[in-house]
Amino acid sequence: MMDVRYYPLVRIDTDGNEYQAMTPTDNEETVRTHHRFWLTEVVSDYFRLGTADKPSAAAIETLRPHCPRCGAVLRTVSLITPQHPLPLYACGKCSRRI
Repeated sequence: MMDVRYYPLVRIDTDGNEYQAMTPTDNEETVRTHHRFWLTEVVSDYFRLGTADKPSAAAIETLRPHCPRCGAVLRTVSLITPQHPLPLYACGKCSRRI
């Protein structure tokens, strides 16, 4: 079984839409305390967005998180719904399953 990994996201552009995933940690509280956004990897190669606050759906839709492994922009693989208000992402370069 894989351990849960939390990748802090750091803004890499002046518009505030591009975010690069940094070195992972297994401590969600540390990431939540120091970062507005992060990716949670529970299943290998799939990342759920995490947030410290509750940004609008429009703000979430404009985010462009980059893969922690290769740096490519992650693709959204799930729609935002009331049950899952934060998107699930996968990397088209690293994973051939999408």
